Amino acid sequence: MNIEERAMEDEKYEGGPRPSGLMDPVIFGRRLRAARIMAGYDRVGDLVDALARKTGVHVSERTAYAIERGEQLPGIDFFMAVIITLNIEGGIDYFLPAMSAECMAEYNKVTRP
Repeated sequence: MNIEERAMEDEKYEGGPRPSGLMDPVIFGRRLRAARIMAGYDRVGDLVDALARKTGVHVSERTAYAIERGEQLPGIDFFMAVIITLNIEGGIDYFLPAMSAECMAEYNKVTRP
């Protein structure tokens, strides 16, 4: 994708310029918040407690809030603990909309030959 095509794609993206890297933190955060609420955890603190209890992964409420707001990307421990704790249908695939196009292309090569 050239610069002009990328700019056109950025204009379509509701959050402004599309973030570079593997994952869009805003989309990830939105999906995390939705999954948390659907799983019955109304407060981030309840999720943080459940993560520690079920998986042994400790994260502060402040960090979890920052991830939900798209200000910070999750570490792999947090990412996997969320999938396990919230029992997310589809597992990792639930968060695929947050992945960049380049990341998705590579992911599909590996998982869907």
